[in-house]
Amino acid sequence: MTTKKSVVSQTKQVKARIAAIDSLCVKPAPTELQVRKDKPFELRKPQPENKWSGLRKLSLENWQELKALLPEILQYRQQLAKQWKSLSLRHKSMALAIALTTVPIVTVGSLAHLVMSRSLETHIIAQHENRALGVERRIGEIADGLIEDVETIASSPILADLELSSKATLKQKIQLLDGWIDSHNERYDSIVVFDVQGNVLYQSKSPNPVNPDNNYSNREYFQAAIASKDLAASEPKITLSSNTNSLEVAAPIKEFGTGKALGVVRLRMPLTYLENKFAYLDQQGIEYRLIGADGIVFAADEPEWVGQSAEGDFYGLTQLEVKVKEQLATRQPGDNQTPVKSEALWDNNDAEKVLVSVAPIEGLNGLRDTGWNLALSRPLEDVLSPLSKGRWILFLGTATATVLVGAIAVMLADRLTKPILAAASAVYKMGQGNLKTRLEITGEDEFTVLGSNINHMARKLDGYLEKTTVEARRSHFF
Repeated sequence: MTTKKSVVSQTKQVKARIAAIDSLCVKPAPTELQVRKDKPFELRKPQPENKWSGLRKLSLENWQELKALLPEILQYRQQLAKQWKSLSLRHKSMALAIALTTVPIVTVGSLAHLVMSRSLETHIIAQHENRALGVERRIGEIADGLIEDVETIASSPILADLELSSKATLKQKIQLLDGWIDSHNERYDSIVVFDVQGNVLYQSKSPNPVNPDNNYSNREYFQAAIASKDLAASEPKITLSSNTNSLEVAAPIKEFGTGKALGVVRLRMPLTYLENKFAYLDQQGIEYRLIGADGIVFAADEPEWVGQSAEGDFYGLTQLEVKVKEQLATRQPGDNQTPVKSEALWDNNDAEKVLVSVAPIEGLNGLRDTGWNLALSRPLEDVLSPLSKGRWILFLGTATATVLVGAIAVMLADRLTKPILAAASAVYKMGQGNLKTRLEITGEDEFTVLGSNINHMARKLDGYLEKTTVEARRSHFF
């Protein structure tokens, strides 16, 4: 008869040989991000789809070895079946009770975990996208205010009315510009008025004033303002220098009545203003990037990324921006909802996975499509922390319920099998000749009836044995 140690030894041998075959199997290449020494995170190209994709391919030698292993596997299964049959009724009933009670709980818990995970993930992503849309709307409001202000300055009577402009002194005109700077609480740091040739007429006070001796007719904002036919701002220009990083817009000064261009007003807003407005994002562990149409960051919570490629910060961001543009291009007329896309990307700067939401900055008054995008990111570990907590709570609840129900099932199985085991033990003792054996009778169920019958049978056998013994003694006496 096979001993328990030999069964365990054969089991280990079978598992070892299965593991050896598994190691020889050719596994399909993963499509997830994988860590490398030279390239920390590189996205593998997906394998071409075919009917064998996802299946392990075994060579002829592997199949032959597997066939040779099948008899051992069958023998192992037979040994397990024998071990199950050799178990006592008490142990079998306990095992079945545990299985019947815990399997449904674990199944329901797993389904609840799956549903909860998907629901929370959807909620978390939607919350992050809503935050990105809120920041995008705030940026649009600030840019719209900048455009409205430059148009208001350009249409000011002291600039657009020739008669009033000729009577006003240079000091009064500069005071007008300085008043705008002072009244907007560090929102703007420079206002410049040019003539139609691009020469500086006068400018406001500024920490970084323009050189009045230079000509600015070749600047993009100046050319766009001169070319415009109505009172509209030109496309904003991003200026990067060693001293300032700012956003510039310009509008033509049109003479009242005739609409003749008299010059150009240029209004400049330092992007530190945006940094101050969105400082609360950093306190929440959120990073933002304002990305130009050329893919270069022109504003960020981390100043070192200004002027750098956004793709260099977030691996795969370019593809995400393309998806946003495609969704924007296919948007139905009348649909004013701003498209937003989210994906988990690798942050090269912080060396961690982050959830990135990208939304276009659109709807700026008086401007054509700027091609700007906002990228809002947050560490994936922080984003999924509510999901992790929910998983732990669900796991602990399922585990606790499983243990409690399993314990109750074991107690019930033990309680239900005790009468049967007692009856079996009594019958065994009777078979060994102990006819004085009796079962304790309690209750009125079927087990009680069985115990009564066994006791009755034991009494009859005992009486018959005593009668036979007496008769035998009499025969011996006579």
